[in-house]
Amino acid sequence: MQVVQATARSTAPRQVVWDVVADASGWSNWGAWKEASIEREGDPPPGGLGAIKVLVSERRPSVTSREEVTVFDPPTRFGYRLLSGLPLRDYEAGITLADAAEGGTDITWRSQFEPKIPLTGGFFRRILQTFMEETVQRLAREAERQG
Repeated sequence: MQVVQATARSTAPRQVVWDVVADASGWSNWGAWKEASIEREGDPPPGGLGAIKVLVSERRPSVTSREEVTVFDPPTRFGYRLLSGLPLRDYEAGITLADAAEGGTDITWRSQFEPKIPLTGGFFRRILQTFMEETVQRLAREAERQG
């Protein structure tokens, strides 16, 4: 099992960070995606439990991933699993938000997966580690901008 984890601190309150995370169709406003949409609404609508979001990467070649929301626990935990888009099996990820001791919010984004193609686990772990580190920082800054 490959594991990737990144953390960031935002000066924004936890509820503001949560609002950014929970707005699935808004992920393209701050993440490395040129498009973000909801294919199927969840509970609560639109991006809650069971929602399927579609993300199209900014990078070339572009990758379209489909993810299903598996955890929707405001304002603390958001989880999802990859349905398609990358050659990975059992990809699950979660974003955990906690009040920072000095104020603001500590953000932890963690994922785990198995590669579909033998011997590519380290490659995908390194790529996703860099991507996740950039993305968690972008999330923190977007929450500050909105807060």
